[in-house]
Amino acid sequence: MFGERPFAGDSPAALLASISEGHVRDPSPESNAPGWLRVALLRGLRAAPEDRFPDMDALLVQLARDPRAALRRRLVAAVGIAGIIGTGFAVYQGLDANPRPSCSAGESRLAGTWDANVKASVRRTFLATGLPYAEDAWAAVERSLDGYSSQWTATYRDTCEATHVRGEQSARMLDLRMQCLESRRKELGELARLLSLESIKGSELEHAVEAAASLPDLDGCSDVRALDAVTPAPTDPAALAKLEEIKAALAKGRALSEMLRFPEARDVLSGATSAARVLGYRPLLAESLRLLGRVQRGLKDYAASRQSFLDSLLTAESDGDEEQQARAWIQLVMVDGAHLQQPDRGHEDARHAASLLERIGNKDRLEAERLYALSIVLYRQERWEESLTAAKGAVETMSRTAPGDTTLVTYLTNVSLVLEIRGAFDEALEVQQRALGLAETLYGATHPRTAKVESLVAGVFERKGLRAEQRLHLERALAIQRRSLAPSTPIRSSRSSPWAHYPWKKGSPRRPSPRSSRCWRYGRSCSAPTTSGPSRRFVTGEWRSGGWGASTRRSRATSGCSSSGGRSSTRAALRK
Repeated sequence: MFGERPFAGDSPAALLASISEGHVRDPSPESNAPGWLRVALLRGLRAAPEDRFPDMDALLVQLARDPRAALRRRLVAAVGIAGIIGTGFAVYQGLDANPRPSCSAGESRLAGTWDANVKASVRRTFLATGLPYAEDAWAAVERSLDGYSSQWTATYRDTCEATHVRGEQSARMLDLRMQCLESRRKELGELARLLSLESIKGSELEHAVEAAASLPDLDGCSDVRALDAVTPAPTDPAALAKLEEIKAALAKGRALSEMLRFPEARDVLSGATSAARVLGYRPLLAESLRLLGRVQRGLKDYAASRQSFLDSLLTAESDGDEEQQARAWIQLVMVDGAHLQQPDRGHEDARHAASLLERIGNKDRLEAERLYALSIVLYRQERWEESLTAAKGAVETMSRTAPGDTTLVTYLTNVSLVLEIRGAFDEALEVQQRALGLAETLYGATHPRTAKVESLVAGVFERKGLRAEQRLHLERALAIQRRSLAPSTPIRSSRSSPWAHYPWKKGSPRRPSPRSSRCWRYGRSCSAPTTSGPSRRFVTGEWRSGGWGASTRRSRATSGCSSSGGRSSTRAALRK
């Protein structure tokens, strides 16, 4: 085909060295084979099996544009021989003389990642916990991961057809998009593996729904502009093997992080970050630093978290990866403006993120996340109107982009809590009830997350002075919580917790602490809004990782559960 053998070598050892190092001879000047054909052949001649075509469908798709069946047969035979040389044992059989090009290999690629057997294993694990919401959690996870896998398969087909059917995409972009999809497939597989472990705990099961909904967006694998801007991966076989190893570690670390197993995630991601530094591949280093920063934030190591985000930002800047930069800036909004209590810096971070997102375009999820983080910073500054505007912007953007995402429950609750601060109880109730309906749909009626939203709805009814409705929602929340906890589980609560609002009988084994009882008495006598307890906890993005207690000194000082001086200052502030 090209007038000579592909590999040079005057001895078996020299020939083997040429094959393993990928040193392919240049074609003979007399060869008139097209360039695209040489590209396909070179890929088939790569030494590592994972670098060659994954299956016959992929090879046939590559050859689909060649009208000469005889040439196609010769090339397939050449690739089959190269596979035998590279592996030493491979045997090629079943060559079709007239193969049909196909882009339908996506479903087969998900075998062992998310298929019937994997689903059955995850379901058994969930039900084995004996938790009353296990069935609801499983249904929600199955629905989410089924949707993700369907979208993955559709994107795989579109990526393939863009090059081999519609002819509108280069072979290089085909490879970049397929590499992105392969990374997403590994993320899906690692989360499924984690969810199927028999050692899964009830507290981890509670976060499984959110973890399934937090898989990386597949739209990024269709963002040609962003993919084209990324530094090409190394071509050295050893470096490529290390690259895949680091990617696998990142997938594992991300899955652990989404399940809130932060100490384990930190260990995995720290090792991956160190390996990425040694490898020197900047796109991977920027991503690993950002993921590590998120885990450090979850562990409340805010100084280390900030440094990781800054390192990720600088690495992404040197690589020209604007999306990775925007993600780092958004994380810094929360760390600087809320956790480290430096609001001016948080606002500056938000402006940097907004500028990048405007330049990138079509990143509504990131814009919603930016607005949510900004609303939290403004909330901490007691700039209620601006906080409400940002919070509503996050809800509108997410509703337009992903109306069935679990993050929307958090965004809606954030809006409702700011409305309560402003005294707009009717609107707050409407928004909170919308959050409750969405929580029941996404999590299920028996899930602890639904119970927490029920209790917040009850809090709005309390503000409105509607005790019967308040009691109804508290009873629902408490019924879910009772079924989810062991009888001996101690209860800790704050003013807005369902435990604190319930009229407990004396001697109850689950009776709340005296502090909660004081909260209950204070709550009955005051229908005005405060910035205490879960309100503060929820809007600082700690709803998933914490309970219902006040999270800052200022929260305790302004809550109805503080000292008499704190109550007096709260009432004075409310009168003002």
